[in-house]
Amino acid sequence: MADAIESFKVICGGGLNSNENHLDLSENSPGSAVRLVNFEPSLFGGYRRIEGYAPYKLGHPEVDPAGGAGAIMSLSFFKNDTTNINELYATRKVKPFTFVATEGQTVFVGYDSTARTLDIPVANNCWLYINGVRKYVLVHFTVALGGAGGSEFTLLTPASAGDVVSIDVNEYGVYRDDPAGWTKLVLTSSTGQVHRRSSVVGQITPIKKIRDVKFNFGAGNSICFVDGANPALIYDGQYWDAVTSTGSGTAASGGGSNCLDYPSIVDVFKGHLFFSGDPTEEAKIAHASANNPYDWVSASSGGSQVGGGQVIVGFDIVAFKAFRDDLFV
Repeated sequence: MADAIESFKVICGGGLNSNENHLDLSENSPGSAVRLVNFEPSLFGGYRRIEGYAPYKLGHPEVDPAGGAGAIMSLSFFKNDTTNINELYATRKVKPFTFVATEGQTVFVGYDSTARTLDIPVANNCWLYINGVRKYVLVHFTVALGGAGGSEFTLLTPASAGDVVSIDVNEYGVYRDDPAGWTKLVLTSSTGQVHRRSSVVGQITPIKKIRDVKFNFGAGNSICFVDGANPALIYDGQYWDAVTSTGSGTAASGGGSNCLDYPSIVDVFKGHLFFSGDPTEEAKIAHASANNPYDWVSASSGGSQVGGGQVIVGFDIVAFKAFRDDLFV
């Protein structure tokens, strides 16, 4: 009946809350949203329709069309404390080097048909195609690195005139978005070592995704990249330092016995950097010392060192994610 109608005001606010009981929300937070489609909390209270997105940069160029090939493997924003600039990083596979052979040619060195200098980081990682047909190292070709003329590629059977020789060095590059366009970076560590990044796991399986996590443990912003084929790289805004199981636990020699050498999954949980997804140790999850991403050395017995550690979970780990006070594996 009309005289039994009651009314009360509900002020929309509190944000999206999809993980609590609706009855509890109606009592304690009646203005919370349990589902939003194209809406978001407003700066002025309540909720507002999302008006759309603006492009990050108008007329943004392709990432290295001359030297890169394939899909972009990652895009990462990073607030660089050293430059005080919000930077954008991308990764992309190096385009194969292509030569058009002359009759009887066996050695390929120097400039390819696109005027790029043949540069091979790891000899046995190369894939060779002649007129689209795959060939194999030591069976059909050999590779010499760092000779007087640079990387040298030698066929064991001479090529015919007009053969298209394509050399895939299976490497990817890291690029930074600068005002003039994308800049391919030289990944130099704090000790002067230059890191090259393989794009295949075990010379066989191409990697398709590169993951990262950003953190600040008190020494400024850092970002850690993992891909499952190379040691993890930590960038602090100035240097690119790797962490490996042979490291001593310092920035100059990051890692320790608990570190995984080829992690593909990374996250931060309660002040620790966590790794997993190493294709050689798929059931392990490892963590660094508290608030120190470079220290993966075990805690000293009876000492004050916090130390890193490992857990063998008994199954292949495909993902993990920190949520509130738990790390879900």
